[in-house]
Amino acid sequence: MGPIKAIKKKKRSAEKKVDRNVLLAAAAAASSAAAALHSDDSSQPFDWWDGFSRRISGIGFIVNLASLFVSWLLALASFKRISPNLVVGFGFTDVAYVILIPRFSIDYLELAFHCPYLGSTDPKTFESVFKVSRKTFDYICSLVKDDFTAKPANFSDSTGKPLSLNDRVAVALRRLGSGESLSVIGESFGMNQSTVSQITWRFVESMEERALHHLSWPSKFDEIKSKFEKISGLPNCCGAVDITHIVMNLPAVEPSNKVWLDGEKNFSMVLQAVVDPEMRFLDVIAGWPGSLSDDVVLKNSGFFKLVEKGKRLSGEKIQISERSELREYIVGDSGFPLLPWLLTPYQGKPLSLPQTEFNKRHSETRKAAQMALARLKDRWRIINGVMWMPDRNRLPRIIFVCCLLHNILIDMDDQTLDDPLLSHQHDVNYRQRSCKLVDEASSVLRDELSHQLWGESSSA
Repeated sequence: MGPIKAIKKKKRSAEKKVDRNVLLAAAAAASSAAAALHSDDSSQPFDWWDGFSRRISGIGFIVNLASLFVSWLLALASFKRISPNLVVGFGFTDVAYVILIPRFSIDYLELAFHCPYLGSTDPKTFESVFKVSRKTFDYICSLVKDDFTAKPANFSDSTGKPLSLNDRVAVALRRLGSGESLSVIGESFGMNQSTVSQITWRFVESMEERALHHLSWPSKFDEIKSKFEKISGLPNCCGAVDITHIVMNLPAVEPSNKVWLDGEKNFSMVLQAVVDPEMRFLDVIAGWPGSLSDDVVLKNSGFFKLVEKGKRLSGEKIQISERSELREYIVGDSGFPLLPWLLTPYQGKPLSLPQTEFNKRHSETRKAAQMALARLKDRWRIINGVMWMPDRNRLPRIIFVCCLLHNILIDMDDQTLDDPLLSHQHDVNYRQRSCKLVDEASSVLRDELSHQLWGESSSA
């Protein structure tokens, strides 16, 4: 069964944990800053974010008060014995009772009248909402502008106000970056779920074509090889490959879903990525079922076929001994087979000193792929966590666009929310699996390379 080719269907989106406080706080901050700015110079034209943030601040205020009002109505129907976690109390003879008001409603009321970021001009208020800097946001708008204007659509918010290009890009980025459900995004931005879904999908379709130049196989590898060698000392290395699982919630009773059941008993879709030392994706493929092993996914990928045909990793070889040359290659973990162009670590114990040294350097090189996938999932959270019954025809294309956005941030030197990751684990609770497939000539070559590296290490 091959990767799923996308067709246009409607999709029920993932229900994710919501942090509307961030959105509303950021909007309030931008609104306050804009108000202060325009009070000093009323002739200065409004920036898009000023107006947009005012609108979603107003929507959020109304939503919060409505939620509080509903909570009070529900609370009036029941009384509970008082406890430290409850809020409003009344005395009846010798027993105290309270109206039970959900804590989140009180939080909403506090947010509606008092925002901790109020008055802040910190650009991180914008970045925390959309996961990109304003410069990168404007660039992304320029990429999709022609498609969005060539296919006019009557998108509008709940007040009937037409949505601008920036409005629509904002909706799509928020959907991809937060992973919040269609209903939550719609509620936050003042539009219905259908509008959010259509805007996001049109954005995905446009980015697939307009941003494709941000993810391509390099024509020259001199700089990449040099950077990898500085990291770990492995010579002639062109990349690191790894696989991650996009977990889905699917009905277990449907027999056709069994193919998506992986080794950890999760329904998942696989993403395979080859990465450079700056964590930039050089080649990706998504859509294979999680039930397939890493080596099977690799051997059925277009990347594998191109390498085998000599169209990739066919550059300059280097001499590592009098009788052996080392071709261009990539590194991968023990889930992949050992091949002439794919070096994997030594498995089992005990390991010799040269083998231990090789594994150490191999691990350092491989971290680029691990960290890239961890950052991808951390920043574009629509593919993190568990997706609720996603459209498996569209999901590979959504994953691909998230990879494009990941590369755009690197190419734009966007440092937004670029804090060091606490962990490079991108497949939490997934055990490392081993592949026993070994090319004998490659095994001999790996031994020669490990002895060379050990000699360099011991003489240093």
